[in-house]
Amino acid sequence: MLNCRSEIGLTGGSTDTIDGCSAIAFKDPETGKQLLCQNWDWYGNQLDNVVVLDITHLDGTRVITITEAGIVGKVGFNGDCVGVTLNAIATEGVSIDFNMLPIHLALRYIVLESPNAGEAINRIMRIGVASSAHFLIADSISAYGVEVSPLGNGIIQADEGGFVLHTNHWVSQPELVVSGKWLPDTYARLKRLQALKSKIHSDEDIWEVMADEENAPTGICRGGVAIANGSGKELVTLFGVVMDLENGVAELVHGRPTKGKPRMLLPKMGAMGNAGSDVKRQSAWV
Repeated sequence: MLNCRSEIGLTGGSTDTIDGCSAIAFKDPETGKQLLCQNWDWYGNQLDNVVVLDITHLDGTRVITITEAGIVGKVGFNGDCVGVTLNAIATEGVSIDFNMLPIHLALRYIVLESPNAGEAINRIMRIGVASSAHFLIADSISAYGVEVSPLGNGIIQADEGGFVLHTNHWVSQPELVVSGKWLPDTYARLKRLQALKSKIHSDEDIWEVMADEENAPTGICRGGVAIANGSGKELVTLFGVVMDLENGVAELVHGRPTKGKPRMLLPKMGAMGNAGSDVKRQSAWV
């Protein structure tokens, strides 16, 4: 049930689920380093349920995913330096497709089990995702925004500066999913990301952007925002993560990634990436 919670909450308007996250992919034009980053926003009372799973398969390959207790996978990367973030896209009047994979199973067993971004995207397109969301999929070569829904999918390619940016509404064309349930601030946060991207030249610059509180409490670094449905629940940034997909390492902030907040290294003992396996990680999407 937990691993189908997005399908229950985001498709068909069956619950009061509202989500707000901000995601960034950036390929440094000077160094070629690919960074993949996200502030993940959810109900504030779930902060203590955020967990990091460091999974070693029988063949020695590994997956690191930041998720919620009981959910098999969400945001993270694997030993081939394939990474993914998740933005919810709420819908109205879109039926769940039970022939497709739930979001969290697709993240964990498709994207995070793929040897490169291109293979991950091809498999997602072939199998399909049961409800609407945005997967920002990257490896050490490139990054693509992949908007998924039972009605079809859309691809967002990096802009001329090497950026893919996303919040919580459908961006690609054709506009397959339209919803009155989108948070009004999803547009303001995307506009703010666009305004700040010219300041990004390194992972430290990205942390500055992820700490941005303009339009508080509904900014990129979200404070406690009461949901206007009488539930008493609040949306807040529960973690921020910056993944270095060149070196197979990440930094994580548990809670709001405000300036000066301590970061933890993932994995704890050095980089996880399979250095030099660029041939295996060729990521051209076809």
